Amino acid sequence: MGFLVDAADQVVLNLQDEVQQTWKPGDSIVVASTDYSMHQAEEFTLLPCPRCTSRQVRIQGKPRYNHVGEILDGVDMRAEVALLSRNILVYGEMENSCYGDNLCQFFNHDTYGGHIKIFRNFSSVHLSHVELKNMGQQREMGSYPLHFHMCGDVDQRGGYREPTYVDGLSIHHSFSRCLTIHATNGLLVSKIVA
Repeated sequence: MGFLVDAADQVVLNLQDEVQQTWKPGDSIVVASTDYSMHQAEEFTLLPCPRCTSRQVRIQGKPRYNHVGEILDGVDMRAEVALLSRNILVYGEMENSCYGDNLCQFFNHDTYGGHIKIFRNFSSVHLSHVELKNMGQQREMGSYPLHFHMCGDVDQRGGYREPTYVDGLSIHHSFSRCLTIHATNGLLVSKIVA
């Protein structure tokens, strides 16, 4: 990944993969930190870019941090760039202030998000290309954005004709982990942005 600043003083990202068919103006992306601080990850909104190639996107705003965009001494140091937006959004409704015993000394906003908890003996679970935002709970043990809780075997061995899977999910701005798999076997997890 590399940055270019065009004549309109907007930033164009050069990416390794082709994204123009799936990433659209208005979508949100994240550029990972290439520093030691996770706080240097940055989010941007995509803008229209008629002159961009299939491996370029234009973003709204300028990066506040430097993000390495090259291979140095044989080590791939390029920042990961991931799409956060999905067609289906599940989110925890947040209050404007912190309250109760929710670590308010560290947060000035509500940290008690939503959660999806899946238990043993379900009929089927197939989550594909869903965005989970403001999920998980700071103080509640077992309240994670997406939690498979003691489900046992969730593939053919457990009697499921089609194996259980989560694919292409975007889990961000969570308050307690992302995807938790507890005493669950045979779950297919692929292409998760967390």
